[in-house]
Amino acid sequence: SKDDTVTSNESNFVTSIVPIDVSSSTAWSDLDNVLTSGARAFDKEAISVRGRPYSQKDCYAKVVEINPSREDGWVAVVSSLVHGESVEVGSHTFTRTECIVKVLEINPRHVEGWYRLGEVSATVVVGGVSHGPQQCIQKGLALDPFHANMWLLLGLTLTRPQDTVIVGRRGISYSKMDCLVEAVELDPKLAVGWYCVGVSLFDPHINNNNNTSPSARISPSSSNHDTSSSVVISGSYYTAKDCYLRSLELEAHHPMIWCKMGCLLTDDEPLSGSATDSSSTPSNIVSIVVNGNHFTARQCLLKSIQVDPLYSNGWYYLGNELCKGRHASSIGSMSFSAWECYILSLEVDIEHRDALQTIATQNIQVLLTSGTNNNVPLTRSGNDVIRGDTWLRLGHSLLNREEAFAAVVYGKRHTKKECFVNATLINPMRLDAWWALGKVLRSGEQAIVQGMPFNSYMCFSTALTTEPHRGDAWLDVGQMMQNGQPFIVNGTMYTKEQCLKIGNDLSVKPLVPKAGTPINK
Repeated sequence: SKDDTVTSNESNFVTSIVPIDVSSSTAWSDLDNVLTSGARAFDKEAISVRGRPYSQKDCYAKVVEINPSREDGWVAVVSSLVHGESVEVGSHTFTRTECIVKVLEINPRHVEGWYRLGEVSATVVVGGVSHGPQQCIQKGLALDPFHANMWLLLGLTLTRPQDTVIVGRRGISYSKMDCLVEAVELDPKLAVGWYCVGVSLFDPHINNNNNTSPSARISPSSSNHDTSSSVVISGSYYTAKDCYLRSLELEAHHPMIWCKMGCLLTDDEPLSGSATDSSSTPSNIVSIVVNGNHFTARQCLLKSIQVDPLYSNGWYYLGNELCKGRHASSIGSMSFSAWECYILSLEVDIEHRDALQTIATQNIQVLLTSGTNNNVPLTRSGNDVIRGDTWLRLGHSLLNREEAFAAVVYGKRHTKKECFVNATLINPMRLDAWWALGKVLRSGEQAIVQGMPFNSYMCFSTALTTEPHRGDAWLDVGQMMQNGQPFIVNGTMYTKEQCLKIGNDLSVKPLVPKAGTPINK
C-alpha cells in the first residue's frame, strides 16, 4: 500500500518507490543500500518513510531497534558515528563507545571492535569486565596478530620507551619501539607508522649512549655530534630522518610530518641561510629529496603551512627558522616576518583563544606564597608549551622595535610586555618568561599577572624561585642591583655581593657535571 512505500521527490530517481515492511530489520538494511547507491547519486541526505525523513544513520538505528542482537547492524551504527556523536535507538541514546561495546557483547571475537575500543582513552566495561585501552588492543592482537594499525595503537599506549607490554599467549614482551616497528613491517605503506617511529627515535631515553629502551632493534648514536639513533626495520637501519622521509613519500599532505622534518633539518642550516620557497637550493643548505623535489628546513615548514594554513605549529616553527637569518619568507604572493608567523600561530590556534582565561590562578598563588615549586601541581600539554613559547618569542621579536610598537593578536594590540605576561600565564614555572618580563619593565613600572602587581625585581625573584640553579640569572641580578639593595628569593634575603658570588659559583662549577667530566679531588 502507499503507506508501506519509500518515496523520493526525484522524478528520475530509479528507486523512487521501494516496497518496505517497516517492522523488518532486513528491509531497513536494504533501505540503507538504496541510500548508498541511489540517494547519494542525487545528493540526497535522506529518504521519506511514511512522511518522516530517514538518514543512513537512522536506518542503521532502526535495524538494531528491531533486532538488538544483529551484529552487522551495530557495526553499521558505529561506522555512521564520529567520535563524540550519539544515536537514538528506540527510547535509548547510545554513544559511539556504547555501540562498540554492543558489538563485542554479541561477538567477543570481533577484531575491529577491540581495535576501535582501544582508541577510546578510558576504561570500558565489556561483558561485566573492565578493559583499559591497552587491554582492548591486547585482546584484538590475540585474535589477529597481523593487524598493523593495532600494533601502532599499542605502541602509542606506552608513554615511555622503557615500558613493555605482553602480547599473545606465548607471553612475549614488546617495548614501544618494538610495537611501532612491528606496525610498519606488517604494513610498509603505513605513513603515520613511519612518522611515529621517527618521533620515538628522538626520545631522550633512546637518543643517548645510555639507552634505557628495552628494544634490541635500537642502535644509539655513535658520537656526541650525532643527534639521532637508528632502528632496524625489515633488516635495514633507519634514522629519524629516514623515517620522516619515508612517511612523506607515502603521505605528502600531512602538515605535522612536514613540520617535524623541517625541525629536524633546521639545526643543520647556517645562521645566515636565506633559503626561500624557490626551486633553487644553495649548495651550503641542508636539504632532503621528496618524490624528486628538494626541500630545505624552511621549505619543509612552508610546505606544512601550504598543506594546512591553520596548522599552528607550522607557523610557530617557521617563525623560529626565520629568526635565524632575519629574512622574511614568502607563501604565494605574501611575505611573512618571524613576528608575523608567531601572531598567525596564535590566531589560528582556536583552542588557545580562551586559554589565558582558564590558566590556573591558584598555581601562581601557591608558587608565590609558598616560596617553593615542589608542591605546585602543574600539568602542561605539548600545545601549552608551544603557546607559551610563541608568546615569549613574539615578545622577543618586538624588543628591537620602538616602545609603542605592538602586535595585533585576536584583534587586540599586545606590546612586548603583554606578550611576556601571557607567556608567564601559560607556564608560571618558565624562568625565561619571568626573566624577559622583568627586563622590559622600567624603573617603577609594574606588570599585572593574574591581578597581582610585579615589578622587575619581583619577576627576577619568581624566575629564580622556579629555577634557582641558573648561575647566569644570579649574575644578571647582582650586576643590576644597587649597593645596599636587598634581593629576596624563597624568603631569603641576598645582597649584591652574595648574588654575584652565587652566580659565579654556579657558573664555574655546574650543579650536575657533564658525563665524562673528571672529578676534582
